[in-house]
Amino acid sequence: MTETPHGLAGSLLRLARRATVMLAMALSGMAAAENGVSPEEIVLGQTGAASGSLAALNEAYLGGALLYFNDLNARGGVQGRRIRLVTMDDGYQPDKALANARQLVEEDGVFALFACFGTGPSLKVLPYANESGVPYFAPYTGADALRSAQYRWAFHVRSSYGQEVEKIVDHVTSIGMTSIAVVHHDDAFGSAGLEVAEKALARRNLKPAVAAAIQADGSNAASVVAQLAEANPAAVVMITAGTSSVSLVRAILSADLHAQLMGLSVISSNQLLDALGKSAHGLVVAQVVPSPYSYGMPVVDTYREIAQAAGQPVSYTGLEGFIAAKTFAIALQRSGSEPTREGLAATIAAMDRVDTGGFTLTYGESRRSGSDYVNLSMVRNGRFAH
Repeated sequence: MTETPHGLAGSLLRLARRATVMLAMALSGMAAAENGVSPEEIVLGQTGAASGSLAALNEAYLGGALLYFNDLNARGGVQGRRIRLVTMDDGYQPDKALANARQLVEEDGVFALFACFGTGPSLKVLPYANESGVPYFAPYTGADALRSAQYRWAFHVRSSYGQEVEKIVDHVTSIGMTSIAVVHHDDAFGSAGLEVAEKALARRNLKPAVAAAIQADGSNAASVVAQLAEANPAAVVMITAGTSSVSLVRAILSADLHAQLMGLSVISSNQLLDALGKSAHGLVVAQVVPSPYSYGMPVVDTYREIAQAAGQPVSYTGLEGFIAAKTFAIALQRSGSEPTREGLAATIAAMDRVDTGGFTLTYGESRRSGSDYVNLSMVRNGRFAH
């Protein structure tokens, strides 16, 4: 796909596309006060990795969100409107993600961008969404750089990678481990994770025992493990996701290293456990939502019930998507019968202690991340302990 040109010609083309969308809606009897809003539905857009090594993670996050939206639509939607999510595959390629976002906003006329996937793509797309005045809600990334106050149209549901890594480093150092290695993706996500890990260690007068870059497809896992074996760390912080996580853990087990393995929430837990089973025993993962396998929290119980009825695997990632969708729907409901992008942004910024069913989020003019929740979970006998 060719990207929209910049400069005057690009501006004129974008204006023409917006005019075309609005004219089409008017001619079909669906004229609305805002793009993506008609009497029958509200249209959201998502660009994510539907293909490639991170596809399973993207699918799980979207799957949880769609569980909520589909259930909500069956109950009448929001203010009588169904929510429809248009998704596009970017293969986790930042330039493709930006091209997709431009199409979704300028040609498809979506109301907001929801659940866009990944750090690298978001670093490309968010500045565009911010400049265009399009809400960018619940991206699947914890990169601290994307939480800057300059991005007034961005609203996060999850805690940041900085908060996750701090929790991990605090845990391993509290039990006396000081030789800590970091394995990180060789991309924007990995760079963001490595940076916060180095800062967390520096606060304790430590440096990584080794910092090794792994490809997103895990193809160089053997050479990464060779570096780990030479350093022989007590713990390994894995800034990995999807296929790379599986390849890395397998290679570590084959090398008979005995370091404590610590992963971020984006490690793709279900994919890892499906591939490794009981071999993953002892792995610790930072989680940004409560356990989907526990009982007693209404939003968790509802998610699990709907997921099981739909035949969808229960997962931390799916629950996160479910909570993100519910939070967005709450904001949309509070925005009134004729929602606008500006009005939605103002509504979210004013949402103080919004309860999604036992899991509470708080936003504000200077707080665009709803949750600070981070908990550590351990794999025991092929399952997460809870």
